[in-house]
Amino acid sequence: MDKLMSWMTDSFAPKVNKMAKNPWVASVQSAILTAMPMVFIGSFATILSIVKDYWKGFPDFSLLSTFSFGLFSLFLAYLIPEAVMNNKGHKEVSKQAGLAGLAFFLILVYPTLTAEGQIVFDLNSFGTGGMIAALLAGLFVGIIMNLFSKWKFIDEDSAIPDFVAVWFNT
Repeated sequence: MDKLMSWMTDSFAPKVNKMAKNPWVASVQSAILTAMPMVFIGSFATILSIVKDYWKGFPDFSLLSTFSFGLFSLFLAYLIPEAVMNNKGHKEVSKQAGLAGLAFFLILVYPTLTAEGQIVFDLNSFGTGGMIAALLAGLFVGIIMNLFSKWKFIDEDSAIPDFVAVWFNT
């Protein structure tokens, strides 16, 4: 047992700590931890829905459970690229990166167009079924925004107002 503890302390833990300090891994970790309250709310609502099966007058909380779990992938699609930009030192475009991640995720889940011209999403792709798509969308947007935020189309010392320069640079 001492050998195992010694190996964990001396060899395994430093490697895991080094990996956890990677900005990409830290961004995913931060995003999941930030969105975790939605999982707790959904879990609590699921437990309350089980009580409804045994007590006939108890309200139905299944919609709350479905809704809170369904928001999880939307939150990840926003939070991952935002955290990537913050961890990479591009705080000025972190919110724009989050919104781009959300938009890219919505494109990835493949909405359909109805005959009436309305866009319809399959709600199953927003919950845990869409987590991988949200993770990939967030990381992809984080990579692209990180690459392009290193290049500036308009310098800070130009005559163009700052907010217009930020728009073009973003």
